Amino acid sequence: MAMREFSGNDVLELGDGVTVRAVGVTGLGMRAAAPPGPGESLTAGGAPEDAAGVLGGAMAGSGMRVRTVVEFPELSVAAAGRLELEVESPGPDEAQVVLEVDGDGFFRWHWPAAETASIRTTVSTQRFDIPVRPPAEAVREEVRLRSVIGQLVRKALHVIRFPIEKAAETAALGLATWWENKHRPHRLYPLNPDGTTARDVDRAWFAQPDLGRCLVLVHGTFSTGDASFAGLRDDTGFRALHNRYQGRVLVFEHPTMHLSPRENARWLGKQLPGHGVSLDLVTHSRGGLVARELGRAVPAGTVNRLVQVASPNAGTALCSPKRIGMLLDVTTNLAGFLPESPVSTVLDAMLAVVKHVAFSGFRGLPGLTAMDPDGAILANLNKAPAPTFPTHAIVSDYEPAASASLAAKALDVTVDAVFGSANDLIVPTASMSRAGTFAVKQPFRATPGTGERPVAHSSYFGTSCVRAEIARCLALPPGALE
Repeated sequence: MAMREFSGNDVLELGDGVTVRAVGVTGLGMRAAAPPGPGESLTAGGAPEDAAGVLGGAMAGSGMRVRTVVEFPELSVAAAGRLELEVESPGPDEAQVVLEVDGDGFFRWHWPAAETASIRTTVSTQRFDIPVRPPAEAVREEVRLRSVIGQLVRKALHVIRFPIEKAAETAALGLATWWENKHRPHRLYPLNPDGTTARDVDRAWFAQPDLGRCLVLVHGTFSTGDASFAGLRDDTGFRALHNRYQGRVLVFEHPTMHLSPRENARWLGKQLPGHGVSLDLVTHSRGGLVARELGRAVPAGTVNRLVQVASPNAGTALCSPKRIGMLLDVTTNLAGFLPESPVSTVLDAMLAVVKHVAFSGFRGLPGLTAMDPDGAILANLNKAPAPTFPTHAIVSDYEPAASASLAAKALDVTVDAVFGSANDLIVPTASMSRAGTFAVKQPFRATPGTGERPVAHSSYFGTSCVRAEIARCLALPPGALE
């Protein structure tokens, strides 16, 4: 379709039921035919090829398809404006969202703001409000140097449809609950050095005479043990760690979206006999809260040592109810930084939440809002007595390398503005080691080695110093802090 100029409050009819009203924005826009698959569509829209491939593959696997793309190669805005994108509503068996790709390769999700009759016809439509702002100060100069259009903004809006699951329990439970019950139920199983797993364990397994200490790996939000700890498992030192525990290395898989950390911990506690079990725990992100809740729920001495990696002990603002949409944006963009196979596991769960929000709004996600800094769950946990077992914290403050992509720099600027303090793009650094009565006096700061990436929330276990620190902590005598 031909490019169209617009300004002020112009309304563009772009065909195929697509209408755009510009509010405080001028520029050029057009509707483009959607390429065959989501990956190709995202690449054509300006997304980095690796990120588009990983995200597009996950979208296709979850039943998402690109209905149409609306491109804006040149947008100019003085302060803040918006584009009101109006598209025909899907049928009763589908829902739709919009995935935006900025000119810097940054992803943002959008959900319908309203559903009504079209401003031009009586056809039922959905409206998506797309904010348009000047480039962030930290990336503005680089935008100017790279582009002949200077301060202009570029956007590609992908209108995405997907089927609504028709299982009878979906509407009653919420799509996220239904999805996790089907794909990510509670499990506890042994992990071998080659990545293979053995049959799930239960109370009878723990009741073996002279069992000895066990190492339990507890993953974070949207993830699984295989995805979270791939960097740790793939390290040559993991075999030595496995030998130290005589094969007693377990992964605790658990739902992270519809159940709270306390509910996860209760399930794990029920797999343990009432006495005689000794556990060392290595956790990532939200898994650290599960471990702290477990320590409160089981007899003293059950937890021997806890090594937390990037745990949101004081919460993260990205999990406040009003910012969960931003959590999904950040998770999507992090996949572009680390386009490796485990990332698709995280994206599968993240896309389930995208669908949940389109279907039910931001309600019904207590596993995420449990990390709200102002929520009751963390308030209760952080006024409880501090753990009596030795606890270690591994933390990071992410700063993009000078050679990083514009998307990475834009993400850092965006997240820093929310936290106003050091962070790893998901969790504030201070939250990882201090919260109410809980405190780790000497947290270990992860620093990338030669040839390694800056340490973001999803890349700790791929960093050599993190793996070495975990091994050091686990080698300490029982009960010793240092």
